[in-house]
Formats: sequence, structure tokens, C-alpha cells
Amino acid sequence: MDRMEKEIEKIVFLMEIKKEKHVFSKEILPSHKKRMDDISNTIYKDYDPKKFMNLSFPEGDDIKKEIEDLKSIEVDKEKVEKLDEVQDSFEKLLKKNGIKAPSNMMSELIKKSGSVILKLKYHYNRPRPFQWAKENNVELNGVDLESSQSPSFPSGHAGQAVITALVLSELYPELEEKLKDLAQEISYSRNMAKVHYPSDTKVGKEVARDMFEYLKESGELQKLFKKYEIKKKSKG
Repeated sequence: MDRMEKEIEKIVFLMEIKKEKHVFSKEILPSHKKRMDDISNTIYKDYDPKKFMNLSFPEGDDIKKEIEDLKSIEVDKEKVEKLDEVQDSFEKLLKKNGIKAPSNMMSELIKKSGSVILKLKYHYNRPRPFQWAKENNVELNGVDLESSQSPSFPSGHAGQAVITALVLSELYPELEEKLKDLAQEISYSRNMAKVHYPSDTKVGKEVARDMFEYLKESGELQKLFKKYEIKKKSKG
């Protein structure tokens, strides 16, 4: 049994002992388990997320402050749905600036980064804001998104958006500010939709920055560029 298999077993065990607590789900979706099992065969094969395994987030009465923060955000359903597609959002930005998007590379980066974040999601198994609201009879008008079918903490969209912006900034440094602004928009849209707490998006961004440093330091980022025959531009 390799390290990843042991980690998955640990997640299943933790979910079992939390059955009496309020959690997102008592089961891991088969498609999600498959993605987590496959991490050892990806660009993140040597990435260790353990530094993010002992975090805390608001629970009990403390969660009410986050709920109130979410309730104060005016919902723009059209914007939320548009930004729900991370890759498409970045591709449109690149196209607007006359750049043909490296779509295949982006797809691998986004999917595999999401798999790592899924592992953290099921480790914490935090319920979504709309679950808490329903259980506590609180009106929380959000947006129903298919992409919210996983535990809440940390935010996968925030993480995927930030790491995409960081990687694309390596390739197109002249667009760095616009790319990072888009990542922030995507992250915030998850709060606007009421599918993530502010603490979810905050940590999602932190995980993304850590994964980016791993990709650079391990050489996996350069391997990814080479795989898709992408040449990095120099700044200045």
C-alpha cells in the first residue's frame, strides 16, 4: 500500500468517526476518490499537503459571522455562472489580449490541482454554507451550482484560479495584473454564490500559492511547459 492509499484510508476513517457531527457527506464520490487515487501519477506526485492538514475554520456560533458576511454580498447570478468555468474564464481573457490559450496545459494544471484540493476537502469534510443555512433555518439566497458537490474547505475554485493565474503569469508576464485580478474575481464569486465561506477561499488561495512554489522548485512546471511545447517569455 503506497502513501496515497494510506491517506485515502485515513480520510475514510476520519469521515466514519465524524458521522455524528455535521459534515458535508458521509461518503466520497467514486469520481472524486478516483481523482485522489491518481495524484501519485500527476505533476503533484511528490507534493505533500500535510502543512494544510491541521487548520481550523469557524464552527458552532462562530460560523454565524461568516454567514452574515455572505448574506451581505449582493448576488449577480450571471457573473457567478460565467466565472464558474475557471479555464474558460482565463481563455477568454487571453483571447481578448490576442493570445491563443495553451488549453491542454491549462486543462491538466486545473484538473490535477483540483485533485490535490479535493484531498484536503474530504480531510475536513466541511459542510457548504447552504447546508448550514438549511439546517439552521437561515435564508441564504445563493446560486445553485453543480460545481459545489464536494466539501467546502478549502475552495477548489479559488485554488485553481490562483494557480492558473500564477502559471500563466510565468508565460505572459505582461498580463500578470489582469490574470491575478481574474483569479480574485473567481474566488469572490464563490462567496457571492454562497457556496463557499470567506475562510474557504482564503485557504484555497494559500494552498494554490504553495502548490505553485512546489511546481517551480521541483521542476514539474518546466516539465509541464516542455510537454506541451510552451516557451516561457522573459520579463521586461
